[in-house]
Amino acid sequence: MRTVDTTTDRAWANFRAAEQRLAWEQPFHAHHLATMRVRPDDTTETMQISRVDGIVTIGFCCEFVAGLTIRQAEAVLKHELNHLVFGHLSHTCAQFPDTVARVIAEEVSANEWIPTADLPGNPVLLEQFPELSPGQTFEERYRILRRMDLRNDPRTACLDQEVARRQSARVTITLADVARMVSAATTDLGALKAAKGMPAGKQKAILAGIGRGNELGGMGALIEASGEAAVVPWVRMLRRFLSTQSEGTRPTYCRPSRRHRDLAGLVPGWESKPANPRVMLVLDTSGSMTDSVLSLVQREIRALVPHSEVWMVQCDTRVHEIRRLSVSDMATPLRVHGRGGTDFRPALAPEVVGKIRPAWILVFTDGHGPAPEQKPPCKLAWVLGGHMPTKPAAYGEAIWLDVAGKILTDVC
Repeated sequence: MRTVDTTTDRAWANFRAAEQRLAWEQPFHAHHLATMRVRPDDTTETMQISRVDGIVTIGFCCEFVAGLTIRQAEAVLKHELNHLVFGHLSHTCAQFPDTVARVIAEEVSANEWIPTADLPGNPVLLEQFPELSPGQTFEERYRILRRMDLRNDPRTACLDQEVARRQSARVTITLADVARMVSAATTDLGALKAAKGMPAGKQKAILAGIGRGNELGGMGALIEASGEAAVVPWVRMLRRFLSTQSEGTRPTYCRPSRRHRDLAGLVPGWESKPANPRVMLVLDTSGSMTDSVLSLVQREIRALVPHSEVWMVQCDTRVHEIRRLSVSDMATPLRVHGRGGTDFRPALAPEVVGKIRPAWILVFTDGHGPAPEQKPPCKLAWVLGGHMPTKPAAYGEAIWLDVAGKILTDVC
């Protein structure tokens, strides 16, 4: 006869009920819960979010969760997810050496968006620290708290164990990971549905800015191309942008002579060939470019490569790879490197453009990053897709794609 652990059963029941309430009230968090692994964890006394084997995991103490009401369990779950979406799991002791100030700033930022009455135990709240203001970022709060003497402050008496854990903890997830999750959630659900039930301040904090900036990514991924045909007429685009640069006509036996068609192969024909049909393809591999968007980008690249000489430059905040693409490369998944912030200046620097010497530069991106102030010395087009794409500079043409890969407006 199987014995039933009633504590574990009550804990799972409370957790699943909290998940359902959170999914109904805030679909943005529900999207993250659907991709996470949940398991009981004897090493924590409450609930903890981390990354295990490349998967975001929530571990909980059965005794703790079993003793909560459903509303309290939802509040604790929301607290852990706030640590994730605000990037707290990427903080290190090297970046923020004052661990006490770091813990308080993280806890206040996570609890600010949760009703105080729903939080169990002794949570760290914004009201306890009048030195802090509502809506401040973690960095602003950390700088204020670091200037205070908090080690003997009675408000920090309950944080000794948490401070010790943070000092020994290793980074489990990067901001690039967070940016990919946020972008995937807002792409799949839409910005309005994802932000359902959230205060305006939290919507702004989550939906704007996360994953953009100067953090360097260090991840790689294999991206399969979408099976559908490309939607951009690249042959027509190449003719438009490159037909004005011609090296004149030359004889060739690949085409018959117009005057002597019956002597094909004996009398050469004439052809006009662009002087430099070389294309420099800048691929934005930042965290905001999700795998689904990169899959559509690879579909467009496959249609472009057979008609021109294509050099690909992969870049997030720095250039990760420069190589010439061949038709055989398009038969395998595309390996991308980066997944950090976004900065177009390294990829469009004079030394990179001068090395490739292209006639046309194509930048596949969502546009959320700084671009060089001066236009490169050749034609340039921004191929814009992803979540809320924007043209990063006034110069250059623009090809707008939606998340399904359809052209919204032709080249402007």
